[in-house]
Amino acid sequence: MLLEESEEPRAGTGPSADGAEHVYLSDFGVSKVAVSTGLTLTGQVVGTLDYIAPEQIEGREVDGRTDQYSLACAAFELLCGSPPFQQHEGLAVLSAQLSEPVPSVRARRPALPAEADQVLARALAKNPASRYASCAEFATDLGRALGAAPAATAGQATVLPGTGPAPSRQPPGAVPPGTAPGT
Repeated sequence: MLLEESEEPRAGTGPSADGAEHVYLSDFGVSKVAVSTGLTLTGQVVGTLDYIAPEQIEGREVDGRTDQYSLACAAFELLCGSPPFQQHEGLAVLSAQLSEPVPSVRARRPALPAEADQVLARALAKNPASRYASCAEFATDLGRALGAAPAATAGQATVLPGTGPAPSRQPPGAVPPGTAPGT
């Protein structure tokens, strides 16, 4: 994930149009990992194992909900520090993606709200038809579940419950905007 921070407004509409941060996702389906023959029709799986959707593993049709599954795996990892189906062996990761229930983020980070488990369970559903209609809908629900503001203004960080204080963007000794020196 690449984060662009800009003080200049961007052309277009949406959150990035007002100069806010913009995230670019990459590497969903870029790497190629050979697996034993018979797992898919070609014997190959294309994708990063920790983020690969069940339909990709099985060689079924893919669409935006496949990317949503990968995005949900990344969100899970950002919240918990490790991907949802982390295993020591590649084939074990594939097996877990196909058959294990979605682990609870609260089991790994108890300070997170219960709603986060519900949102991630839906986005990580084994059946794409059970997932959100779009990545934007998933992101909106996850933001609400985490208590994040709908949109932070440029230069402000949003602190999610259970994640601790945001790092200061002020140089050491600087007075934060809106406060008087000595207060």
